Amino acid sequence: MRDHRGHLEIDGAKGVAEREIEGGVEVVEFPLPAVLTTDKGLNEPRYPALKGIMAAKKKPLEVKTVSLGGGGLELLALTPPPERKEGKIVGEGAAAVPELVRLLREEAKSCEQRPRGAGAARRRAAQSVA
Repeated sequence: MRDHRGHLEIDGAKGVAEREIEGGVEVVEFPLPAVLTTDKGLNEPRYPALKGIMAAKKKPLEVKTVSLGGGGLELLALTPPPERKEGKIVGEGAAAVPELVRLLREEAKSCEQRPRGAGAARRRAAQSVA
């Protein structure tokens, strides 16, 4: 299959797909069996010529069996996200706005003072010790 949208080649136990992207062509090589998806615009019908219809009637239909192999994805670890701090209610309605702004400013200052990720690293270290 070759057109302005992309190219697909199947060779034995692997496939190679190309597609146009902004500024170039993306080439992906993958093992078979694989699941491929398409984008809109590929559903435009192509009408066969009478010669092709007559030739297709004479061609035998080959039926192939399929067996599922192992997946190409291995799960190494699965950990839950770290627990979040408990939320707090600072008030109700418009009266809560000044307190909320004050708390957000204080939190922003404390985040600027410590390097990013330091809290998470400390929590992980504390969990591994416990």
